[in-house]
Formats: sequence, C-alpha cells, structure tokens
Amino acid sequence: MNDLLSEDKLNLCVDFSSLANYVALPGTRQLVDECEIELNWVPFVKTAKKSPGKTQAGDPLLEYKARRARARKMFADKELQRECELLGIPVEAGGTKFDQRAAAMGLLLLREADADQSQYWQYVEAIFSAAFRDLRPVEDLDEIAGLLKSLGVMLSLPLDRSEELAETQDQILEAGVFESPTFILKGERFLGRQHLPLLTWMLKGRIGLPPV
Repeated sequence: MNDLLSEDKLNLCVDFSSLANYVALPGTRQLVDECEIELNWVPFVKTAKKSPGKTQAGDPLLEYKARRARARKMFADKELQRECELLGIPVEAGGTKFDQRAAAMGLLLLREADADQSQYWQYVEAIFSAAFRDLRPVEDLDEIAGLLKSLGVMLSLPLDRSEELAETQDQILEAGVFESPTFILKGERFLGRQHLPLLTWMLKGRIGLPPV
C-alpha cells in the first residue's frame, strides 16, 4: 500500500456511510470531466467517537456543555435536511446507519483488479444508491463481490481485505485525513465539496483569480 496516494491523480478519500460524500459526487464528476484527470479512490472508514461519559452533577460547565450539544445536533439536523433535499431523498433515508467496511474493501478489490475509471464510478454510485435510496444492505462482502462481478471485475480469493483496510486507514491518518470527503492534490488536502471550484481552478493552470 505504499502507493496508496497518487501524485498523478486527484486522490479522493471517500466514506460510504457519509451522506456528504454522496452529495459531492456530481460536482466531482464535473471536475473530472472538465479537467480530464483521473480519480484515485481511497476508502476512508471513520472510527466511532468515544463517549464523553456521564456529566457530573456538580460540573460548573454543565449548562455550557448541554448548550453545545444542542447546537451541534441542530447543525447536524439542518445539514442532513439540506443534503437530502439536494439528493431528492427522504430525511429518514439520509440518516441510514450501516457498517461500510465491506463496501470500503470493494475499493481495494477494484485497485487489485486494476479496474478502469468507469468501473470505479459505477461501483461507487451503486453503493451510495443502494444504501441511501434503495435502503438495501451493503454490509455483506458476498453482495459486494456480486456487484463487482456484474461490472466485469475479476476477483481474487479470499475476498476479505480487513488487514489491508486497516493498513490503509493508518496511512490515511498519517497523511492528515480525519474527515471526508477529502481531496488530496499533490500533497495538499481539501476537505469537502466546497473546494471543488478551487481544485478546478488549480487543475486548469491557476489562470485568473482563484474562486473565493
């Protein structure tokens, strides 16, 4: 996995369980088409946050912490609503939670099979659509293998890539990636789809003023 990140392609660290990653796909596709650059798809599996534990009754910051928690939830709920509106799906579907490790391993299997860009795109779009539109489980590795075979991808047995996936996450963290979607271009990191106009400007030769 020493070549996990590419210097010649636009690297995209993608989290299949995150709706923000799904929302970023159309803009990413437009960038790829306009700039004629290939994507290097890198699976990002976000670890669960540790529980803050119980708040002590005598904690002088009790009310402050409660306000922060309410504010974070309100922001998350509004962002979820906006993302679902952009995708044209119900909020309930957008809030789907699932174990994305099998889907992430699919990207590693695509890499091993030297898949082409169209196969990557078809796979990624199929996973997001199944998870958030059709509400079909994408947690089973055999189902992932079936999808890959339908795309003409030749697979090597055994299918489980848990060890490689763990190594990949270590390298991603070492590269300074903690959220997704994160784009990496020649060592520079850009978090979120809001950076797509800037990346387009950079890839087109930095002509004129950069987008704000």
